Amino acid sequence: MKTDLILELEKKLMDHDVRSDAVELKKLLESEFVEFGSSGKVYKYTEGDVFDAKPDKNIMYEILNYSFKQLAPDVVLMIYKVKKTDLSTKNEEHSLRSSIWRKKHDDVKIVFHQGTRTEE
Repeated sequence: MKTDLILELEKKLMDHDVRSDAVELKKLLESEFVEFGSSGKVYKYTEGDVFDAKPDKNIMYEILNYSFKQLAPDVVLMIYKVKKTDLSTKNEEHSLRSSIWRKKHDDVKIVFHQGTRTEE
């Protein structure tokens, strides 16, 4: 699996239009997708879910310091930092992230994600 594709898909998951579109999210999330959120909550995907029902276009996400590890022939782990900026207030939040992506047939979808808040 190509790592540039995984990076592109991670960026899609941060796009406001994708996060608010159940059809687009279904293309990216495995039916058994689970997330351990930076809030400490566990989220399990259900078809039809959206991440941002009312997306805030003032929020910008930036992926930093990313790396990849091949876990199996069709499974890749991505580890990275995210800087989340509120453009209206200039406030920033930082987090460490990890995602597991799996290729099944011709589809590449995310299976697991974890975010952990950091100071920077």
